[in-house]
Amino acid sequence: MTVDQLAVFLKAAETERHGTLFLLLADCGLRPGEAFALRWKDLDLVARAINVERAVARGRRIKGTKTEAARHVDLTPRVAAALDELQTKVEAEALAAGREVPELIFPSETGTPLDDINVAKRFVAVLVRAGLPRFNLYCLRHTWASHMLAMGAPITYVAAQLGHASPEMLFTVYARFIPNRTRRDG
Repeated sequence: MTVDQLAVFLKAAETERHGTLFLLLADCGLRPGEAFALRWKDLDLVARAINVERAVARGRRIKGTKTEAARHVDLTPRVAAALDELQTKVEAEALAAGREVPELIFPSETGTPLDDINVAKRFVAVLVRAGLPRFNLYCLRHTWASHMLAMGAPITYVAAQLGHASPEMLFTVYARFIPNRTRRDG
């Protein structure tokens, strides 16, 4: 997505049940399955970071990340604020209902891990409502990476945030987004 398309999408997603999830994916570059497996104990709002150490696979089975390595991912101020607001809401609802706070940050309505197909359908519904072209849910990850590289973020930082074992993968997929700093501008 372009910067403008992403802004339109996020505005349309604000009222969506999965709005905070979509914002997290767009601003942090997580794989959808990694976001589905996040627990409240993984969140550090003071440090504005989240610990990513597991993912939800098809069939809602929780497993290790794709690389089997845990990582700390930086949260943007707006994601940290949205997660803080969501946590306050979830805790208040649990207290009012006399039940425990769900372990997962983004559980299904029945408290189980989210299903990628259902979330993808909600994602497409937001795109349609926003009048945007068809993208898939994973495009939020690609959008984050391409925007970060276009802004000149160090490739090692982007690779670490994405959970890549090394930056080489980024060169293969995202080389066209890395600014050419050797060209002389007039």
